[in-house]
Amino acid sequence: MLVKSLAVLCVITMSLGASVKSDISEIEALITKKVTDILKEERSKESERTETILKEIKALKELNTRMEERIEFLEQENADMDLIICFLNNQTNGLLEKLTDDNKARNDSLINPIEFLYQKCKDIKNEDFVNYHNTMRRKRQIVPTQAATIPNIAFSAYLSSTNSHMSPGQAIKYDRVHLNDGAGYNSYTGAFTAPISGTYLFMFQFDSRVHTFVRLNVDGRNVVDAVTNPHVNTQDRENMSGNSAIIHVGVGQSVLVEVYDVSGEVASSDKYRLSTFCGTLLYPEIHH
Repeated sequence: MLVKSLAVLCVITMSLGASVKSDISEIEALITKKVTDILKEERSKESERTETILKEIKALKELNTRMEERIEFLEQENADMDLIICFLNNQTNGLLEKLTDDNKARNDSLINPIEFLYQKCKDIKNEDFVNYHNTMRRKRQIVPTQAATIPNIAFSAYLSSTNSHMSPGQAIKYDRVHLNDGAGYNSYTGAFTAPISGTYLFMFQFDSRVHTFVRLNVDGRNVVDAVTNPHVNTQDRENMSGNSAIIHVGVGQSVLVEVYDVSGEVASSDKYRLSTFCGTLLYPEIHH
């Protein structure tokens, strides 16, 4: 593109020199200005391409982090299931050994093992297995099917200082925590990670003195938006906005509030706690 533009410039310059006998200094000034404009345009395009690539890299890194957290949870769940399978295998082997011993003692014909195990499952309540299974469920924080109460999962936080010139995609880190039942909210990242699957209520508010777009998202998926458009030609330069949503969130998924589209500002302080974020579990997902 640069070579093509310079070639066109040379043709124009030669034509100009041949037709009007322009002064050499004027021609040099024209060439210098044109070259400067072309280089500036190329640098601007390159800068835009670089910025786009950096945004894509950042988004991929964030997605990779969330996927790693999800994989870690699934690996833990898989390990728990392996333990349960191992426990059941041990119980089955124990029952088969008992069947063999009983047959030898009575010198009876071999009883069908499948029928024997089926009858044992009907007749025997294995308290060890029930206790073990409940322990695994609590470890994975899965609510029992007939849960009598809703787990205590709720958080509330506010921003203690103003964040100016926030870039698109930057999370708002509400750093002062009022409440964090269930330990799902992280004040260092600004994200709430669901300890269990269920239906949650989230609300956020923010104050700003500039045009700012803010949204609530789950694992990078936009849920609801809010925007501030400050007053002009008045002393009241600030504006507040916010939104709320009731949504289903899976275990391990992250919910956060972030600035998007344009650079913005989120204003708050310890004295004037104008920017807040909170959420609570309304009811858990029931596993049958």
